[in-house]
Amino acid sequence: MVYVRLRESYLLSWNSPYTLSLQGTADNTIPPRSTSTVVSLLPRAQVHVIEGGTHSLILEETLGHSIEVTKALIEFLSS
Repeated sequence: MVYVRLRESYLLSWNSPYTLSLQGTADNTIPPRSTSTVVSLLPRAQVHVIEGGTHSLILEETLGHSIEVTKALIEFLSS
């Protein structure tokens, strides 16, 4: 319990890392609702939701998701 509180305290501090969470709406490995929990603990987090994306977003070239992932990464790293 103490570890969790210390960890949450760090995450909520000014030292919180910049984080980009890419979430596919069809992800069966990590449900989309889990993303909001993680992001709520990271004040500098951004979420990018990809409609129809699964857990293997970057590999989904035929669905065009890899292009959307690349654009989201470039935008995040440029900000």
